[in-house]
Amino acid sequence: MENLSKVLFLKDDISVKILKSEDIQVDVKEDALKAFWEKNKKSYMSQDKYEIAFSNIKILDAKSSDKDIKEYYEKYKNDYRKKDGKIKSFDEAKEDMIKALNIKYTKKEALKKYLKVKKGQEKLSDTKTYAHSKLPFSSENVNKILSSKVGKVVKPFLEKDTFVIVKLIKKIDAKPLTFELAKKDATKDFIKFERNKKLDELAKKDLKDFKGTLIKDISREDIDKISGLTPQESAEFLKQLFSSLKKDGFIRLNDKIVLYRIESSSLAKYDSSKDKSIETTLTSLQKQELIGNLLQKLQNTFEIKSSLKEKE
Repeated sequence: MENLSKVLFLKDDISVKILKSEDIQVDVKEDALKAFWEKNKKSYMSQDKYEIAFSNIKILDAKSSDKDIKEYYEKYKNDYRKKDGKIKSFDEAKEDMIKALNIKYTKKEALKKYLKVKKGQEKLSDTKTYAHSKLPFSSENVNKILSSKVGKVVKPFLEKDTFVIVKLIKKIDAKPLTFELAKKDATKDFIKFERNKKLDELAKKDLKDFKGTLIKDISREDIDKISGLTPQESAEFLKQLFSSLKKDGFIRLNDKIVLYRIESSSLAKYDSSKDKSIETTLTSLQKQELIGNLLQKLQNTFEIKSSLKEKE
């Protein structure tokens, strides 16, 4: 336990140098950019487009009588509550009741028109083509349209204060954008690609004799000791550092590369408060060792055959 604790929590003196992709200058030449776009055309696609026919029916005034409103209130008053959870009185809920009755009335009228359109007795008033992200409906209503078959009329749905009847006329599949349309996004990706490539080249070149910042007595828990890295980046760097068998090297962290050199190492002092984590590690190691031994025993005892037959 003590020996494993000293190894797991050992400390290093390390030199580090942080290279950032944002410091790399990239000269964007048209020919190189076009070649990059040609190679990655499938990454720059237009959106799927949808041609739809539709009619809008604004919420109509049902001209509900007081009797109608009171009957509706008695039936549905539990659905209309104040912020404190108490049921609204009739007077407090009256405007809500009128609105609900208007929606109910308009839905009936919309369904009448829907049936006429479906039978070919009436036509939808507007036709437009929209890119997927530009469809002017809620995600729920968009799904209703896109899940319908081409040529089928979708039942009226409520969109804000309007009932909409829609027919999907055709779907236009996405296709690669032209160079001019893709140029803006392709330029961003090209710069990122070139920066990463040059950053790798710079890291390999500088690794031999870089002069970095010396950080003493760092352990895998000291995520606050490395300036220039976020806590998440420091944690990932230290995880990889203490898993590495190399005295020096570099570790990539998103848009950064950290060059490191281990100057010296020292075993940690035994700390009994860390026994539980040591026990967990020991148990894991024991299981791995037992499984490894079991597999080796099986391989020595039985001939291994594949249950898959090769296709002729």
